[in-house]
Amino acid sequence: MLKQKNLSILGSGGHGWESIKHVIDSYDGLVTIYMLPVDWGGSTGTIGRLLKLRNGELNKLLHNDLNYPILPFGDLNKFIATYVEQACGNHVLIEYKEKVINCLEFRSDSYLALLRVFTKIICCLKLDVVIVEKFEIYLKTYLEYYLEFKDYLVHSKTTSLGNLWHSFLFYEFGSIKGLVNFYQKNNMLPQNFSIEFTSENREILKGTYFNEHNHSFELNGEDLIDASDYPIDPTSFELLTIEKNQPKVNSQFLENLKKSSTIIIPNGSLANWIPLIKINNITKILREKATNGQLIWVMNLFHSKNEYPFDVYYHYISTLEITPIILGPLSIPTEYYVSFLKEYQKEGKTLNYNLNTQAHDGKNLKVGFNNCLEVISHLEDERIEGIKYRKECIKNIIIQHLSL
Repeated sequence: MLKQKNLSILGSGGHGWESIKHVIDSYDGLVTIYMLPVDWGGSTGTIGRLLKLRNGELNKLLHNDLNYPILPFGDLNKFIATYVEQACGNHVLIEYKEKVINCLEFRSDSYLALLRVFTKIICCLKLDVVIVEKFEIYLKTYLEYYLEFKDYLVHSKTTSLGNLWHSFLFYEFGSIKGLVNFYQKNNMLPQNFSIEFTSENREILKGTYFNEHNHSFELNGEDLIDASDYPIDPTSFELLTIEKNQPKVNSQFLENLKKSSTIIIPNGSLANWIPLIKINNITKILREKATNGQLIWVMNLFHSKNEYPFDVYYHYISTLEITPIILGPLSIPTEYYVSFLKEYQKEGKTLNYNLNTQAHDGKNLKVGFNNCLEVISHLEDERIEGIKYRKECIKNIIIQHLSL
């Protein structure tokens, strides 16, 4: 009997997700996305922090439980929105701020505005009237509380319809599996697809950055990390429970990683995963998968003020002796082409994670966060630079690799 193929994806990817979606759609085995319960920046984080405010008062109102474990749905919301749009087409698109967006990405703090846009979701998903009425109550309860107490939050973002809708579905069906089944029954997610969280409770991402004066600052929570004007030192990332303890690694998750035919790490998920990747037993699994050509890292050119460019993370991962197959775009803009990692290595220097936007490479050129190495590929077992792929071909390269 042929062994069932299974693909594990660490994180829902955020930026650069499209290439991986094509892989999911064409993969003939089982696909599992593993998510860390730490994505509490942006609108998702606003919901999570509000639920904890005043000893869980809103959590009690919405979920009948002061400690109900609502998990983050930010990147996951974008991912599901893509599939909903694929199924319903223009029926779930609206014009918003001179752009056309998916309804699930609509943001507003107006109950009537959110409800008006939600009617498109009702039609697209052919929602039962009972579900609709429950969500309307959920939405109204949340907004009333949010508008009254949002000023008590350090960071708050306008309410995301999709994030709140998926928080509701998670509660309504009792699990992430129930949420996925809901969309699968509506033929909006692949039937060979599942999502699992590495923990059932929220965890805290912790990290340190260095400013232009080389002073270090510790940040606790992804809401603060997301708001940082400086990238976080990858060696400093830690993952903690709410009680500030080291989280236990789920043994079933480890077993599933070992059994995976292939593991994909989207670049947009990497920073969050560093605390787990550097745990010995996970490092060992990824190292073995990489050696066997079963670990793929899909890079992209999107980086923001709080992120390092791709090559810095690659350098960090390589210090753990993890050498994945790396795929990325061929066309790198000239201003992004110089890599400070590359230049530092030419000068015989060690990479300094304290670099910032005013950093200089070995040739005295100013370097920003968007610099990328020429894409490295191990597809031919030659661990050299130079094998490069155009962005539109990445999905085909991955698919081709998975079929080997």
